Amino acid sequence: GCGGGDTSFISDSENSSQNVTGTVAKGKVLEGKVVAYKDDGTIIGEDTDISDSKYSIPRNGYVGKVKVEAFIEKYVDEKSNNSVTIKVLKLNSFSHISSDDTTVNITPVTDIAYKLLGGKDLKLSSTDTNDIINTNKKIARDLGADDIDPTKQDIKILNNGDNNQTNTDDTRYGAVLAAISADSNITSKIDGVVNARKVTNTIDKLLQLIKKGNSQAISDIIKKGLENANVSLKDENRTLIAISNDNNVSSISSTISDITNASRNEIKDASGNITIKDVTGKVYLNIDNGLASLEIQSSRSKADIPVSAVTESIDTV
Repeated sequence: GCGGGDTSFISDSENSSQNVTGTVAKGKVLEGKVVAYKDDGTIIGEDTDISDSKYSIPRNGYVGKVKVEAFIEKYVDEKSNNSVTIKVLKLNSFSHISSDDTTVNITPVTDIAYKLLGGKDLKLSSTDTNDIINTNKKIARDLGADDIDPTKQDIKILNNGDNNQTNTDDTRYGAVLAAISADSNITSKIDGVVNARKVTNTIDKLLQLIKKGNSQAISDIIKKGLENANVSLKDENRTLIAISNDNNVSSISSTISDITNASRNEIKDASGNITIKDVTGKVYLNIDNGLASLEIQSSRSKADIPVSAVTESIDTV
């Protein structure tokens, strides 16, 4: 579930609250290091031996906002299942830690949020913690990973052939990461420079699409990536919550509830309305390869609008 850490990620559970811990996920990371910083830019510490996507850094009593950066040199590509060399790929995360919540993950999703917040130009010490949390959650929603904080959410790293996975927060997050990885189309095990450029290009492309609010293009990339990575989630009963970043959407009336027994490729009517400016329309839900999009229809208008659907599992079929 959201928040907190999975103790399986922590080498010394008895002393876990004394360490900043988390998962570095670009597939399973085989070689790399992680460095953690306080909000004033001073170093908390580093873990120089990342061999299984896990890291742990003594926090020395520090609590507050943090920047954590990962330097990745080798990982298992989700699309090919190959061990891939990469020319020091740097991924970042802005988050926060407390005495009882010391988890900070670093993934392509957190890196996009980091860049949207301002990246290296952000003055972290004067940035509101809620802005950091909300931006991280926004990126997760935009990419289809549900309403999670990607810096905190446990991650199930998936590989090619992992189909019909239980539709939970950790597997949805892993599926999105696999889709992003597949978009980079890594074909060489050893060309680290080209591999790093491909991964960076995918992250930058998604960042620009999020800035533009182009949810259709983002959805297309994720859907194609899931197919190419050969991963999927089980069909389940769903509760759907409409989310939109479009300024024309003035209100969303309520949760579109209990979409039961929805198949992975199906159009269903949904009970619920969304108001766009002064027009309240009937909601139609299109489920394509397990990802949902919405179309709004009313007597006054019919339009595809940039509204994404966030799925929450309520029951397995």
